[in-house]
Amino acid sequence: MDDDPVRREVAERVLETAAELERLIKGKKEPEPEEQQGGMDDVELEDQNADEGAGGQALYMMLEGGELDKISKERFVIGRGKHCDFVINSGKVSREHAVITRDAGEFFIEDLGSSNGTWFNKQRIKRRKIEDGDEYFICSERVKFVYR
Repeated sequence: MDDDPVRREVAERVLETAAELERLIKGKKEPEPEEQQGGMDDVELEDQNADEGAGGQALYMMLEGGELDKISKERFVIGRGKHCDFVINSGKVSREHAVITRDAGEFFIEDLGSSNGTWFNKQRIKRRKIEDGDEYFICSERVKFVYR
């Protein structure tokens, strides 16, 4: 059964879809009662600051060509799965390899238990606060982050 490439492809798509649904469900939360009482100005201000770090700057991933990709989600997934926010087409990269999250206004990168690891300064990491100019390696793929 596992040797059948069609079955394996279907199973992989099912897992990717389930992971995407889980991410969508976790991303939706009901506002607190006091948040519901706020006026329209409060909502607009929250939206404008939603993707900014503690220093009031937004986090960007710098791509190979120098383009900047803004990290605008609460949970930004890096991996080889088609559902990921940043896809790395490599068999060495896990389907969901690492995730960027925001906690108390600061951004963190966390390895999701990948086989080949997430690396910073030649050391394998589990979770680390992202600083301006940090370069990480997802297997052999370089990922750089900057605040603007």
